[in-house]
Amino acid sequence: MEIHHGRITVESDPDSYREENGTTFCVFLPKGKEHLKQEEIVEKTTITVIRDEFSEPVPELEFLENDLIPADHQSQDGVNGKEDKPYLLIVDDNADLRIYIRGYLNTYYNISEARDGEEGFNKATERIPDLIISDVMMPRMDGYELCEKLKTDERTSHIPVILLTARASTESRIEGLETGADDFITKPFDPLELQTRITNLINQRKKLLKRFMKNVRKMGIEQLLMLDTPDLTSMDQNFLQKAIEYIMENISDPNINVELLGEKMALSRRQLQRKIMGITGNSPNKFIRSIRLNRAAELILNQTGNVTEIAYEVGFNNLSWFAKSFKEQFGVLPSEYPPENFK
Repeated sequence: MEIHHGRITVESDPDSYREENGTTFCVFLPKGKEHLKQEEIVEKTTITVIRDEFSEPVPELEFLENDLIPADHQSQDGVNGKEDKPYLLIVDDNADLRIYIRGYLNTYYNISEARDGEEGFNKATERIPDLIISDVMMPRMDGYELCEKLKTDERTSHIPVILLTARASTESRIEGLETGADDFITKPFDPLELQTRITNLINQRKKLLKRFMKNVRKMGIEQLLMLDTPDLTSMDQNFLQKAIEYIMENISDPNINVELLGEKMALSRRQLQRKIMGITGNSPNKFIRSIRLNRAAELILNQTGNVTEIAYEVGFNNLSWFAKSFKEQFGVLPSEYPPENFK
């Protein structure tokens, strides 16, 4: 009001709860521009709308219903930004709240938005974010239903979900926990608290992934096929077991790659990349290589052949690459395996 040389007033009867005696706000704005200084007048305003390939066309004059960020933040967007930033999905039917959250977090994360649970689920399954922030009360599909669908879908079951709720009751939290929510924030909330919760969940996930992959590299193939670890949900364990079984069935084939594994798992290359990264912290190629090397270590222990024969048996055509990869995973060359401190 002050920038436009206007004013706002309020009249209220605090002692009355009757509807006809409520609160009245009055806004006064001068007409024209004679009251404005030259430096206060902007003849033309440029609004930059950052869209991704999954967004609907921007309806004319409905900017608040779409992904709207300042031009100087373009490099932070999930499409144009740096890939090493975690990718967040904000799901909320309130456009102002989406813009508020995005504006606060945009520097630290790649961000996409959805206007309800149904759109959020579609974006989540297509792009596999690192974390999802969702309102509870939304049209078409609410936050509880969205969370349950995400946690029971093989593509998205690993993704942490923060629910934003206006209800702080124990019952509402229990309802959210039953659908698999990882955290709750009651509205209105401090954006610093939201950022802290996000950071904690992502860091916690990274620690679990690091410990999980450290254990995987020490596991025999039989242990991997019977994978049972509290670090993973049963759905994620089943997903990995299915992937490991396929790799093992074709382990001598050097052409097993991300595309073929994706076809087996009924996922696109992008979905497979994000899913395996989300579960293991490694790319699909590194995951495939890790399984090959685990099998190679078993064969060396069982003395089933020389190093060259074993390398070919687990799908390595390049012996120097096999030796380098083996040492990276186990700390010694194949010819030196097992090390003296091996247990």
